Amino acid sequence: MKKILSLVLVIIIGTFALFGCKEEPSNVEVVDVDIKIAALNGYNAMCMAGLIKSEEYGEIALVESAEEIKRLFVNDEADVVAVPLNLAGKLCNELDKNVRMLAVTNLGVLCVVDSTGEIKSLSDLADKTVYASAKGLTSQYIFEYVLGRRDMLSKVTVEYKDSYDELKTAVKDGSAPIALMPYLEAVELIQEAGEGTNIAIDITQEWMSITNSMQAMGCVIAKAEFVENNEAAIKSFINKLGDSVNFVCDEQEAAAQVLADAGIASSKEAALNSIDACNVICMVESEMREIARNTVEILYGVDAESMGGSLPSSTMYLVYD
Repeated sequence: MKKILSLVLVIIIGTFALFGCKEEPSNVEVVDVDIKIAALNGYNAMCMAGLIKSEEYGEIALVESAEEIKRLFVNDEADVVAVPLNLAGKLCNELDKNVRMLAVTNLGVLCVVDSTGEIKSLSDLADKTVYASAKGLTSQYIFEYVLGRRDMLSKVTVEYKDSYDELKTAVKDGSAPIALMPYLEAVELIQEAGEGTNIAIDITQEWMSITNSMQAMGCVIAKAEFVENNEAAIKSFINKLGDSVNFVCDEQEAAAQVLADAGIASSKEAALNSIDACNVICMVESEMREIARNTVEILYGVDAESMGGSLPSSTMYLVYD
């Protein structure tokens, strides 16, 4: 599915290429540091395709739940993790500012899938139940923000399933005819469900029309002490992450096969049809800070608990002098 990016997005990113990574100096000293990497499976993990292919960092752990990836990070079983934006904010607060965001890796990814044929716009959701997953993560608060700004929050019931697999099963069996999910899972669902199930609403476009800005959805974080103690290795990793994102966006056929083989996507076709819509990116330093902080502040305004009760420290955003 080809996603049409509005002029607003072009203005926001400016000369920063949508799918490109800001380059770090090529003469960064490389040191032999074992960096253990994990990613929440799904759209958060798509940025890792090039790293998985190169095997330079060994096996990248693909984790199926937010609770598990949080456990790995807190217990130092993973040094660098790819997570939803609000989980980064929560961890920053829970770990007393001991978190640094290295890059934003996904911009908007959300859509509403419909199998009733009745949903054409956000207003059509009035008096309907929308089924979702990932309760407590970025997608929940983005959807609530959009509904609130469109005076729809009290008119829509949102019911959460425990997992995307459970949500997809419910859509296919007809018990969840309208669902909120990321594009990757939506494309997989449509392939499995067949005719009659379609993407009805692009939540990213709704967000952009309200805010005149793009939202940050996925990011990569590490603990502050690990970043400070391994500066050269972290700078090298950020460069390699940028290369990985370029691989995903510039060599989509090859990247889609890697994503399918790794189990990030259910098939090469699903990966190929969702890469553009998942807005895979490697945005770093001041650009990262601007877009991530803007989204963080909006989500915090929706519900302070989206960030664990308080705004994360400004030190969370890694910017080198």
